[in-house]
Amino acid sequence: MKTIQPQQTAGTTQPPTLAHVLVFLSLYVLSVGITIPTHPQLITQLYDGDVSSASSSFGKLISLSSALQFILSPFFGAVSDIIGRKMTMLIQVSLSCVYIGLLSVSSIKGSFTIALIAQVCNGLSGSVVQTAMASIADLSTPEKRAQNFGLVGVAFGVGFCIGPMIGALLGNITLAFLIGTSLMVAATVYAVVFLRESLVKSPGQTVPPLLESANPVKSIRVLFYNRFTTYMSVLIIVINLANQGFFGSAVHYNTYRFGFDAKQNGYYMTLLGLGTAIVQGVLMKRLIPKLGEMFVLKACYVIFIFFFVVMGYTDNGNVAFLMIVLFTVAGMSDPMQNGLMSKEIRKEDQGSLQGGLSSLMLLSRVVASVTMSSLFSFFTSKSAPIQIPGIAYYVGAVLSVVALAIVLRLPEPSKQQQHKKDE
Repeated sequence: MKTIQPQQTAGTTQPPTLAHVLVFLSLYVLSVGITIPTHPQLITQLYDGDVSSASSSFGKLISLSSALQFILSPFFGAVSDIIGRKMTMLIQVSLSCVYIGLLSVSSIKGSFTIALIAQVCNGLSGSVVQTAMASIADLSTPEKRAQNFGLVGVAFGVGFCIGPMIGALLGNITLAFLIGTSLMVAATVYAVVFLRESLVKSPGQTVPPLLESANPVKSIRVLFYNRFTTYMSVLIIVINLANQGFFGSAVHYNTYRFGFDAKQNGYYMTLLGLGTAIVQGVLMKRLIPKLGEMFVLKACYVIFIFFFVVMGYTDNGNVAFLMIVLFTVAGMSDPMQNGLMSKEIRKEDQGSLQGGLSSLMLLSRVVASVTMSSLFSFFTSKSAPIQIPGIAYYVGAVLSVVALAIVLRLPEPSKQQQHKKDE
């Protein structure tokens, strides 16, 4: 075990550092957001407009970077406990600069190999957001932690509402990547100049060996704490497979089925980001106290089923825009799932819980990105026995039915059982 020496407290630097972390996150997410509608378009361009082949390759690229992130996210989490949050974020955001910069070069050179190397860099960067969240936790009292985590949602709202809109208005793939690269460089410079170390190390504090803390499989064990969390973990895996399949194939599907260009896909993603911010920031707070968590959660899965069935069937682009609004309503299930899990896990294991949930999401993305994009590619190709462009959505509907069945059979949370015994 490594002994950590004491450092200065963060009391006098907390407010400006917290604000700087949020500004840094906003710049980072804005940079990524600009490239969201253009990245799939780039791969399609590299395949001379063959959407089926491009979708399959894009899914494999996303799966590759997600697999690397799954392996390296716990590693960077452990590293940040040793060398500090700021230095870790600087390493990660520098790799993100290389990632988007290489995508710019790929769009200019027309090289799939460069796009592949870019995805490797994206995977090697780990999770910048995860490290930033750890920094915010360092700077927050237990009473303020949830509130400050909510500010991260604001940063994401800014990035994923404004970013895709900018990408759409630019109307040029290379220009979008160049501006995205410039913003990522700006985020890096901002971090160097303004971010201060948030990790306060207590006298005599020890950290586990790096290799022990960096085990991605170990981070998932906490999710199977009891029977309730085991059911919830399976539920989260199933619904994540459905949703990650949607996120991985949405742009290519919209292009193939509705004829959307980069600008229309940008508006589509902007609506997704804006709707998510409104639903989770306003609507969710009003519905849950009135209807209860479990009722709203079940309703979300019913909405998911309807969304996937309609999206798989329709060939009307206007319907797609209406359905994405409905999808944001169903998206309330994600924070509710996390909340239900958090109530069951001990306070000292909350960090491990978030790491485990992140690992589940990344694993789901690895599987869904390859599977759903390959299904779309096959069932839109000439060799398919029958053309089913919406196959990934139909699979998503089936997975949502399974998720609903699981939530209907959820065992009673153990803490509620304990309360009954105490009474």
